[in-house]
Amino acid sequence: MIKKIIICTLFLVFCFTFIQSTEAANVTVLPGQSIQTAVNNAASGDNINVYDDNNNPYTYKESIAVNKKVNIKAHGNVNVEAINPNSAVFTVNPKGAGTSIQNFTLSKSSYCIVINNANNCIISGNKINEASLVGIQFYGPMNNSKVIGNIITGVNPAVGNGISFEYGFCTFNTISGNVIHNFLNGILFNYNSENNLVSNNKVLSTGLTGVGIYSTADSRLMTIIGNTVTGAEDGIAIQQFHMDIPSGYIINGNTLTGNKNGFWLRISNSTISNNIVAQNIVSGFDITGRYNKIINNIISYNGNSGITLAGFSSKDFNVVSNNVINYNVAGVSSASNYTTFSNNIMSFNTFHALISVGNHVTISRNTMKNNVGSGIFVIGTYCTIVHNILQYNIIGMTLQKSTNADHNVISFNELTSNGNGINSASPYSTFNNNLIKYNTETGLIITGSGCYITKNAMLSNHVAGLTITSTGNTVISNSFANNLFGASFSSYKAAKFNLNSLIGNYYQVYSPDTSGAINALNNWWGSSGVPKRIYGLFNFNPWIVLRLNSNYNKIIVGSTSKIVLNLRYNNKGVYTSPLYGGKYIIDGIIVGFSSDSLGILNPVVSTTKNGLSSTTFTARHTGTSTIRATVNSQSISTSIKIYPKLAVTSTSPVKNAFRVPLNTVIKITYNVPIKLGSKSLISLTNKWGNKLFDVYISGSTLYIKPRTILARATQYTVILHTNSVRALSGSSGSSLFGYAFTTTK
Repeated sequence: MIKKIIICTLFLVFCFTFIQSTEAANVTVLPGQSIQTAVNNAASGDNINVYDDNNNPYTYKESIAVNKKVNIKAHGNVNVEAINPNSAVFTVNPKGAGTSIQNFTLSKSSYCIVINNANNCIISGNKINEASLVGIQFYGPMNNSKVIGNIITGVNPAVGNGISFEYGFCTFNTISGNVIHNFLNGILFNYNSENNLVSNNKVLSTGLTGVGIYSTADSRLMTIIGNTVTGAEDGIAIQQFHMDIPSGYIINGNTLTGNKNGFWLRISNSTISNNIVAQNIVSGFDITGRYNKIINNIISYNGNSGITLAGFSSKDFNVVSNNVINYNVAGVSSASNYTTFSNNIMSFNTFHALISVGNHVTISRNTMKNNVGSGIFVIGTYCTIVHNILQYNIIGMTLQKSTNADHNVISFNELTSNGNGINSASPYSTFNNNLIKYNTETGLIITGSGCYITKNAMLSNHVAGLTITSTGNTVISNSFANNLFGASFSSYKAAKFNLNSLIGNYYQVYSPDTSGAINALNNWWGSSGVPKRIYGLFNFNPWIVLRLNSNYNKIIVGSTSKIVLNLRYNNKGVYTSPLYGGKYIIDGIIVGFSSDSLGILNPVVSTTKNGLSSTTFTARHTGTSTIRATVNSQSISTSIKIYPKLAVTSTSPVKNAFRVPLNTVIKITYNVPIKLGSKSLISLTNKWGNKLFDVYISGSTLYIKPRTILARATQYTVILHTNSVRALSGSSGSSLFGYAFTTTK
């Protein structure tokens, strides 16, 4: 037993001794001593603490090589100068992986700190002054190193890098919270890089040269967030060499101001979001690539363009969304194909808000206001421009010709209070459901041929609602109201003009061409009378007229009739829709309904849909009611006869009568003329069962004639089930009714 105790005790002593021997030692370096000597004598993992001169600044003149893992930390105001300005102050070699260098002031060296193929190093809290080439240099493959909270100052703003990763595959490194100024480039990744984090750094450049944060070819999955860059040629630049395009970047929350370009990016599959990019001399963003998302950025007061988006391929699929792009020269200049611009605000730019020369571009739900140019300027094919708001621009939208058949679609946009609403030279394009009003010149100008213009509202424009100077266009189912010219055409070949509504224009239509008449058949000119204020040769007869109908013109008190205003027929009685492929006059024409005191209408104001507008009349009193509908300056009326509610006024024989003759014909009289219901159910029964009979009606009386004489001294019951009888108007059915009588002996 004693032997076992001794053995265990010796084992514990051995373990304790081993643990003590592996603990990191704290090595002190004082003024007059050598940091290099301390490093050489230290064991791997030791802490080397370097001190100043009793709280007074002290300068060590050394060039230190680190070939083991040590933690070197300055205490107080400790400065280290390299022995030779062309050498580094600290060089960490591969065996020094995991080394940390903290809180030093380093100066007068070409390379103040060099990390040479050593991973997992930490460089933090240092002040690097007068670095003539590179403040902190990483050579070769580099993983899991951290550069945090350093202040790094260069000698010449046209030379060198603040922090540089070069000549190796660099992954999972963190560069955060550093302040870098007076270098050509602030932070540089100059080779194959992946999954590095660059966050919350400040790069202060001068002279508009170099790059604040710079990553070159074949980099990917990089995160660049919360940084500030000023005074560089490019605030943040991601460069492509050959076919290796960087990808998978997250660039978020950076502030780039006062540079030549805020962003200069050649990337793909990346997200650039929530950045502030302002007062850059040339561009806020200069981007080439595909599958990128540019979202939620504030881009203002930049030079040539807030965003310059170059074409990268035939199908780029970039997304530019939810950005605020104000006070630039051009808001966006894009040559990118298959790209979407949505939900952006672009205002007060001194040229066009959005310039797009790509194909298959979608421009949707943007707001463009107060731009000194066009809100939207497009040269392209198969573009879709929808649900945008364009106000107070010199021109709301400009489309120039790209090919002989562009096939652009412009729909559901609101263009108000611009100079011209839309200027389009784009051939074979479609304009539908746009609201174009209050523009100080013309609402829609078409100079491209073969366009299809439908369901637009062109209202209160100072010159014309529509002007067409090309040929072969179709103008159908539009609204023109309160313009100087409703629609004007340079020649009779300009367009076919049908099913349009023209109200209150000083010149409803105008054409100076005397060589032929424009097809202007079947339009609504504001009244059912002969159209007026037509200037030029127009074939306008027939034209649309008003009709007013009710589904029931005879009803009883308490019942209803549907009143329908109809703009589907012309003055020759022809139903117009089949003439134009099932189309109708434009929706949304306002209709006012009114009636006398015999009933009420709901609603009293409605709008047309597919050429119809309706209201419901509910009868309250008997008599003949006049219902009126008013459209523009034209009114039309219809009448409805109102009867009392359907009720039985008398029977023969009377209820509970006795000694009724055996050959009696039963008569039930109502208060209004009647007819049999579609599912009439009438019975005449006694104690033996049903009695066969015939039924006929004369006026307001129902006759029940038994086919044989009635049995003597027998009680009979007559029952008329619900809706067996209806008012002749067809709008009211009878209630359940029944009574009994007894025949004579």
